[in-house]
Amino acid sequence: MKTILAIGGHDPCGGAGIQADIESIAANGGHAVTAITALTVQDTVNVSRIEPVPVDLFRQVLATLDGDLSFDAIKIGLIGDAGLAEAIADFLESHAGIPVVLDPVLAAGGGREMSSQAIREHMLEKILPHVSLVTPNLPEARRLTGKDDAASCASLLLDKGAEAVLITGGHDEGDTIINHWFDANG
Repeated sequence: MKTILAIGGHDPCGGAGIQADIESIAANGGHAVTAITALTVQDTVNVSRIEPVPVDLFRQVLATLDGDLSFDAIKIGLIGDAGLAEAIADFLESHAGIPVVLDPVLAAGGGREMSSQAIREHMLEKILPHVSLVTPNLPEARRLTGKDDAASCASLLLDKGAEAVLITGGHDEGDTIINHWFDANG
């Protein structure tokens, strides 16, 4: 059984965040271990509060897990704080070669801001160089890169170090969802 480290926020409704990661990992035959970045106060519509975990506590969780287990992959969701982004980048730096999926959570479904400019800068400059796959939706890709179209967004994300980009189309107008995959081949 593969061991997957899920790093992200806690959604008490279970529709996203660590709980959803655990369910997805288990459904695919993996064993999930977790490092919580933030507690949230939310319902099924929106987030009303985000309380980041203290950075020293988060680093201790990662060090303790790392001292006991080896990871076959790492999945990152909500980061919640620039200090936590720095801790994640440091951890990834010392775990080169492990596949990393970054799902950049920038805003809640109801519109609540879930990231700061500092977090986004850390994602682009310090986390993306370690990422195998980044999976923003198109609005997130636009916010991360300042570009308008999917291809331009993906080009910048690839230039920042991601091996592949999957820009999901669930936020597009219409009944058809179009996802865009980009990698070194185009």
